[in-house]
Amino acid sequence: MDPRDVFDWALLVVIGTVLYVELFGLGFSRERLDTIVETLLGFDLTVYLVVAGVFGVLFVGYIVMYLPQKYSTSALERTR
Repeated sequence: MDPRDVFDWALLVVIGTVLYVELFGLGFSRERLDTIVETLLGFDLTVYLVVAGVFGVLFVGYIVMYLPQKYSTSALERTR
């Protein structure tokens, strides 16, 4: 794994942890878990479809745009 990838994942974990603590606090009770589950289950199906569509578009963009550049650059480095 590239050091930049490790840094990106670590940054993502830190940001997620800070957001969670800011929104919900450090304690984690059964009532809070029930509230989170009820909120997620209360969303309309359209919300899930839109979120899945956005992630799908981002994933296809990653496959089509980033991966070919990454592998073409690493292939050039291997031939040298």
